[in-house]
Amino acid sequence: AASLLKLRGADMNAVFPTERSFNGAILPDAEELMDGLMVGERQLIRFAGAVLEEEYGMSETSSLTLMWTLYRRNRGMRFDPLINAEAAAAALVYNFLLLRGQQPSFDALISIFGCSRRKLIYYAGHMAEILERLEGDTHDENS
Repeated sequence: AASLLKLRGADMNAVFPTERSFNGAILPDAEELMDGLMVGERQLIRFAGAVLEEEYGMSETSSLTLMWTLYRRNRGMRFDPLINAEAAAAALVYNFLLLRGQQPSFDALISIFGCSRRKLIYYAGHMAEILERLEGDTHDENS
């Protein structure tokens, strides 16, 4: 639950007021999370992270890695429809920005990542559906 709050941009020091800082401590290290991923997935996350930093001024590789890991572990099927790296990276950035309360432009992401609109919309929707389901599961456990 804390990781999802952090992904949404919550001030973790306000959520967990203590003497030590929680803002950087909640998310696991990106490299540790990437150890269990395939090479192509690591490249996809690094590509998305580089674009996020260059275009949006955010260095959030740990958040992107966590989102991708949550997606991959909970997709609920053997075949993964996210087979186009550019569109999957764009979908990852799109969903990250949505979680942060921003409304990213599909046109801008299509231009930056060089993917088709159809694939980006499909991939972003598929990823969002899984992340929303996970967030709903978290809310149910806390009820």
